[in-house]
Amino acid sequence: MFLVNYSSSSEDEDEEEEPRPGVRVDVGAAAAACSEEVKSQRLPIPESVMGMFSQSEEHLDDSSNHDGRIRSFLHQRGNWSTLVYVEYYPEEEFVELIDLLLTHLQAHKLPMTRVTEFHVSLSQTVVLRHHWISIFVESLKEKMTFFDRFYCLSDKVKIYTNEEKTRTFLGLEVSAGSNYLLELLKEVDKSMEEFNLKTYHKSPSFHISVAWCLGDLTAELEKHQHELQVPAVGAPEVGSGKGPQLLEGQCGRRYDTEKNRISVEDMVDKFENSARILQHYADQVRCKTGNKVFSFSLR
Repeated sequence: MFLVNYSSSSEDEDEEEEPRPGVRVDVGAAAAACSEEVKSQRLPIPESVMGMFSQSEEHLDDSSNHDGRIRSFLHQRGNWSTLVYVEYYPEEEFVELIDLLLTHLQAHKLPMTRVTEFHVSLSQTVVLRHHWISIFVESLKEKMTFFDRFYCLSDKVKIYTNEEKTRTFLGLEVSAGSNYLLELLKEVDKSMEEFNLKTYHKSPSFHISVAWCLGDLTAELEKHQHELQVPAVGAPEVGSGKGPQLLEGQCGRRYDTEKNRISVEDMVDKFENSARILQHYADQVRCKTGNKVFSFSLR
């Protein structure tokens, strides 16, 4: 067997001179000299570039940019706020009803802000890593395939707060169709568990949030919900001498301003066509993660 040594054509030129026998080589001194030579050859870094790394990158969340709302979790690069829900597409009369409720509360120094998008949540807001999104969405899609479309009715006024008690919500609780929502929820929870994410509340109260305010105002709002009786919005004030009036554009009944007074719940019950406008058709489940929205059609 022959051992063949291959070398490049420039071997003679590149070959370093080997130390002669009996001559000591100071390896440390040679390395130091080489290092000094490299340093002397380095180009200076522009100040503008050095300034980019003067401090670690940090996202400062200013609540004033979000109407005073505070994040439930800190913003971090690669983390995507995620929510699974059934969307509700309101008719114009639905918005009129919400404005009627808010006017009622405003009159008693309880201002609330109407939400811009209406939905029934099927999950808590969770943090999803960016590289999980496609797998998580595929998991939901697979589980939603076998569900049929259904109707819901949200007609029960109820007060809610977030977990941190930093915001209070006026909601319309689902009174019909909650059993179908519960079946959907069970499958959504399974997807959450696959990624070690927080599942939904153990005893869920499915609802549409229609307005919100800062702080925990549960006691004040419940007082107006159940106890405080006030003249209907649009009805004349007590003692105005105008007699019975029709609450125009709201419902086809007359109000005796000294005898017939309505609460927030009454406003919903007596609103014209309330049974129709508070009914919504669940034909798809949606998942919003960051600025992306994924839709899963029901059968």
